Amino acid sequence: MLCISLNSMLHEAGPETLRAGGFEFKAVAANPTPSLSDSERAETVALVARNPGRVTAEIIRALPRLQIISAAGAGIDHIDVSAATGAGVPVVNNPGVGPRPVAEHVVGMMLALTKRIAVADRRLRTDGWTTRRAFLNEEMGGELTGKTVGIIGLGAIGTHIARMCRGGFEATILAYSPSKSEEHLRALGITRANTVLDLCAASDFVVPIVPYSNKTHHLIGERELRAIGPSGFLVNASRGAVVDQVALFQALTERRIAGAGIDVFDPEPPEPGDPLCSLDNVIVTPHIAGLSIEAVRELSLSSAKQILDVVAGRRPPFLVNPETWPPAREGSVLGGDNA
Repeated sequence: MLCISLNSMLHEAGPETLRAGGFEFKAVAANPTPSLSDSERAETVALVARNPGRVTAEIIRALPRLQIISAAGAGIDHIDVSAATGAGVPVVNNPGVGPRPVAEHVVGMMLALTKRIAVADRRLRTDGWTTRRAFLNEEMGGELTGKTVGIIGLGAIGTHIARMCRGGFEATILAYSPSKSEEHLRALGITRANTVLDLCAASDFVVPIVPYSNKTHHLIGERELRAIGPSGFLVNASRGAVVDQVALFQALTERRIAGAGIDVFDPEPPEPGDPLCSLDNVIVTPHIAGLSIEAVRELSLSSAKQILDVVAGRRPPFLVNPETWPPAREGSVLGGDNA
């Protein structure tokens, strides 16, 4: 049995677990599509997909023995789930592991922005100690403590961010999350915002943390950026296209918002010379918010264990397309109890 990983699984715990379970394992570069040999296409039973690698309908059709597709993390926007479902191939993801490091990254960006840590670092390296004068006067930073943090999307990551900011910095938390009940928000000490625009207008920090879809495309656009105002910050660690980056660049260059922390881009990777990367009121990182030594090990193991579950005929715990279970694809290598 062959498991192909579109880009590395980032930690050897997963490949080691798969090999111990009887798999041959190969990592193949995919940016965004892989180049697979005829024998690899014929033998692949499992796929692990890590961005920017994409699992398209064409790839699924080309793998006659494919029995499972595993996202490397929680996000599945790089996998054609509809095509997999049509082919009877289970898709799994790995929720519950990534929220902690993403939340810490977001809070770290919030602190770095308001304290002007990245700016101070660059200035000290280039201009020397005399740059301290500017930070004693017009470029002095602020505090996160006591500020209002607006979170769009109160899933696992948003909830972690809310708890960190409320517990650690006595922040007021607003949330736009129509699916969450008043009881749920009240238990977390969170105030509901009725619209995204209302949230932006009332927040010192705006954090969209939603899955990408047609509904969330450019969820933060020119109107929302104007509502944030010249003292507010935006931090995006969800998906690049959740924010209208052209409107964001204009708002930042015109100082209509104070700054932004950006871990995700549209397109991704960004083009060389992306204008957002040239601004001194922006902190950029290369889509690493969900990565930590601890998290990548857990994610790698979760992917491997779910692959082994499927080939053993056990329903995996994080099945994205339950209509494919029990699987009945021609050429199946499955055995055991499919209940």
